[in-house]
Amino acid sequence: MKALAWSCLAALYLLLPAVSNAQKTGRIECARNDGYVYLYSSMTTLDVRATLPCGATVQITGRFEFYYGVISAKGDPGFVPLSTVVLLKDRPGSGPATPDAPARERMHYDEPAAETTTPKNPGVAPFTLVRDTPIHVKLTKTLPGMRDGQFALVRYDSAFAHKVAAVESVTLVSESSAWSVVAYSIN
Repeated sequence: MKALAWSCLAALYLLLPAVSNAQKTGRIECARNDGYVYLYSSMTTLDVRATLPCGATVQITGRFEFYYGVISAKGDPGFVPLSTVVLLKDRPGSGPATPDAPARERMHYDEPAAETTTPKNPGVAPFTLVRDTPIHVKLTKTLPGMRDGQFALVRYDSAFAHKVAAVESVTLVSESSAWSVVAYSIN
């Protein structure tokens, strides 16, 4: 009887989510030719609240089925599709960077362009991996199932609430002097 109780307790301990710090910062990644992603005010009606430029940093407030709840650098809350956000392992106290204006025609839901006399110098928010996690990068010119090009295979150790030890893999391709994500997996 004691063995059964201990077994049940051990199973509960392993199966219940562990307390962890979820990633609360993400970067907007756009499709190859798009310069922005829609920020929806509602997941059911998909009303567009604003647009987020590629590379904008957002604070993640939660995950809801196929969407992340986010807050933009301007403070606008909303939802974006899961596939458009890359999770960043952030340094404590680092906030989102100020996004650039979208590289497209302005829409009625965009904020009016502010006239500035000094050119913008977008800074990169300082991000580090937790506990000096090593990153493995392999550069290659061929990948199975892909046309020849310039690829980077990035792998690093990670941890999640439901998976204590995981390896995240990101595959990047260089196109038009910019790197784009073509695959992401967690093992």
